[in-house]
Amino acid sequence: MNDPENFLPKKPHPLVNAFTDSLRDETNGIRSTKQLKSPKLQKLSQVLGWRNRFSQAELYPIDLALSGDIPDKKSSVYKFHVKQVQRGEIEETYGTGATVWPASMVLLKYLEHMVTKNDGKMWNFVGKTRGDSLNIGDLGAGTGVTSIAAAMLFEKSFVICTDGCEKVVGLAKENIGNVGTLEGNGSYKLGSSLLRGSKYWWGDGTIVKELHSFKGAGACFDIILISDCVLPKLYPIAPLIDALDECMSVSTIAYCTYEYRYYPDYDPKEHFIKLATQKGLLLTQIPTQDQHPIYSIDDIELWEITRCTNSSKVNVVS
Repeated sequence: MNDPENFLPKKPHPLVNAFTDSLRDETNGIRSTKQLKSPKLQKLSQVLGWRNRFSQAELYPIDLALSGDIPDKKSSVYKFHVKQVQRGEIEETYGTGATVWPASMVLLKYLEHMVTKNDGKMWNFVGKTRGDSLNIGDLGAGTGVTSIAAAMLFEKSFVICTDGCEKVVGLAKENIGNVGTLEGNGSYKLGSSLLRGSKYWWGDGTIVKELHSFKGAGACFDIILISDCVLPKLYPIAPLIDALDECMSVSTIAYCTYEYRYYPDYDPKEHFIKLATQKGLLLTQIPTQDQHPIYSIDDIELWEITRCTNSSKVNVVS
């Protein structure tokens, strides 16, 4: 297996240069993070570290904590990497799905943060206990990085990694195949979980059919993952809402990361909320203080989406 360090860009990212220059002391040179008095500056330096360091690398490395403060479980870290294809969007070959976007890291590190905490919140919501098998759907999964992380974090789970671009699905399968073992039914075994890579046009029903074919006609998704897919300049929002609507039961919880980008025609978040409300879906913005202490930033929001059982109470909590 190739060492990800061999594929790091030779020059630092311009944003990193600009930030370190701003911290330069004429007498003592660059101050270390520990020397920074402002907690905000400390956090910003950490965010810049993970946000830009591997953005141009061929292989994007991930360190995933699997246990944290869970009693009676030895602490462990799972290390893996995913292949990125640069210029996929410019060359119109892979679209935007061939690289690891910062919002993906915010999402997978939030899952890590939740799983390694000993409060059981995530399992309680979906009516399960820690260690139960979960059905997980990843919409617009790109490189497959969040699907791989979910498979390792949620033991004995069934994960369907999807994208609408056939070439991107192929890239995700390549990345999954590098860490998992191909089974006879086309699924990949990773730890105690199973992963599948599939093409899925939002709202076409195929992801639900695939879930039922492997887990039974009554199976429902427990968790839906969406990372940085609210991009109206490139993708209409309505089909994404249709996908959520067909994938979500009353006990399903969806986690969606949204990076703010200016769009002249309308506010993407407000439009998303409007369409979601029409489908009886409730969006709650998760505060940054409840997210991973390092992998969280104000310009990338993390949403928790659930199905509201009382349409008169559908609203937005922020």
